[in-house]
Amino acid sequence: MTYSSRLILATGLLLGSGFVTKPVQLIAQDSSVEKLCEQVLRAETRTKRGEAYQALFEHVGQKGLSDLTKSTDTGIALQASWELHKKLIKRAKHIPGRTDDIYDPDQIAKFLVVLKDRTKAPVPEWWSTTLQDVGVFTGEHHAFWGDLDPQLQRTRKGGPYHPKGVKLTENGDQLKYAASGRAISVNKSAFKVQLADYYPGYVDEKAAYLAPCWLQCAVPFQVAALEGKGGKPAWVADVWAANGGGGGSGPPHHRVEVVATDKAVYVFGSEAHGMYVEAFDAATGMNLFRFCTCYWDRFSERWNIK
Repeated sequence: MTYSSRLILATGLLLGSGFVTKPVQLIAQDSSVEKLCEQVLRAETRTKRGEAYQALFEHVGQKGLSDLTKSTDTGIALQASWELHKKLIKRAKHIPGRTDDIYDPDQIAKFLVVLKDRTKAPVPEWWSTTLQDVGVFTGEHHAFWGDLDPQLQRTRKGGPYHPKGVKLTENGDQLKYAASGRAISVNKSAFKVQLADYYPGYVDEKAAYLAPCWLQCAVPFQVAALEGKGGKPAWVADVWAANGGGGGSGPPHHRVEVVATDKAVYVFGSEAHGMYVEAFDAATGMNLFRFCTCYWDRFSERWNIK
């Protein structure tokens, strides 16, 4: 599929999903900005997307970021808004083992308002709280002192982790994921990450989604829409996640929550050096937007945005 045809398809899907109110447009003051925005949209890997954002934001500068927050592309709008709300301040009281430089939590709270208003996503409370507790290593990167989900459980000793209220049964390569009075089966071969130790998912009476991943680091994984008992996904989509590294500020952690509406599936995640949210069309699995605080291991703390 060509880039133009993908853009046309995306327009139709986004209109139906309520993410935009008019065809996809690029907010641009000149042709050079429009070209850089197109490079962001064309980038089909984490590395290329991060590079494209750096080129775009360094070109437009602080003044141009406000224009980009009006972009009809949700990803561009959110990343620009994130940059505008990153106000560096000193921590009120030193915490041993933590950096004294932080981003103003009041400003990050304002960004969360923007994110919720723009996406209409049901943002998990833990994700909002973690986002507002970010340490900054000036000129290098930022870090989150997050925790694993305190309600994580294992159906069997030594088995993979899953959210509370879920029963996960393994029979060879076959998985049975039961929650909310409904059981869904799927074969591990449906996913790239077949040895996952963490199974966040979402199940209600209408839909079921599963996102096998790793508990210790946010390497890319996949989310799938599951149907019936046969185990064949309706669709499987790539989740780019964050930067994928373990360690950092506090213990290694990767916390993920899958939430859904009738029109979209959202994957919220947090790890030591980055937080992210990615949305997918509920019917097709097509990506609707991706937001990542660390630009997939290309931290904007190292950029030159004047």
